[in-house]
Amino acid sequence: MIVESAAIFGITICILIVFVRSGNADYAIATLPLLIVPAANVLGWPVASLVNNMMPGNQLYLVRCFVDVLGVAIACGLIALFSGKVKAKKKKQLYVGMCSLYCIVLTCVFIYNALPKL
Repeated sequence: MIVESAAIFGITICILIVFVRSGNADYAIATLPLLIVPAANVLGWPVASLVNNMMPGNQLYLVRCFVDVLGVAIACGLIALFSGKVKAKKKKQLYVGMCSLYCIVLTCVFIYNALPKL
């Protein structure tokens, strides 16, 4: 899913550029946490290989899934942090709910595809 992660990352960067060019820099900043999950998935392989060499046994898939879960935790934390700029309560709940749900579902897909097939 490295190619898919790179495509999601590229599309999100395009969305950020459109927000900045249209004068909505606040929207671009609020969209930044969505980049963390695909970036964590791309960086998960090298980090997992590096950590796997330091640990006894073969822990490659465990470490890779841990990097993905760590990425979604950081993303959801930043989403909650950036929601402070949203004044309306309903809009804030919608922003936090939808962005967090997107990150969690995307992480579940990445973890499912990262696990070895039996």
